[in-house]
Parts: sequence; structure tokens; C-alpha cells
Amino acid sequence: MYAQAGIVDFWLFNLQEDCLEAYSEPYQNLQGSFSYRRKVISLSNESVDLPCFPDLCLDLAKVFPPA
Repeated sequence: MYAQAGIVDFWLFNLQEDCLEAYSEPYQNLQGSFSYRRKVISLSNESVDLPCFPDLCLDLAKVFPPA
């Protein structure tokens, strides 16, 4: 649904597995279905750069509570 709407970057904060799933590069396959070409998993002890704000970084330890 997000890929079909043209959302370039889609982030899912997976609270069950304490990770961030970042999807990018939406595409439409030959059968007409939409999806993302790229999926990157970032763990709760990592930091990630924000795609639209290259000077900003998100510390995932501040998002996910300690175990």
C-alpha cells in the first residue's frame, strides 16, 4: 500500500523484536503488485541516519526500552 502510494521511505518500528525495519526503493513488478526493493534491519543498540535529513541521526536505544 505504501509503495503503491509512492512513499519512498517506509519505517516500521518492530516493538516485538526491538528493531527498526526500513524499506526503500518502491517498485511495481510485471504482475502489477507493488513492494520495496530494499529492506534494512537496524537493531535497538544502533543509530540510523534520517533519509530526508542527512545531518540528523536517530539513536534507537532512545526509542526501544532496555530489556
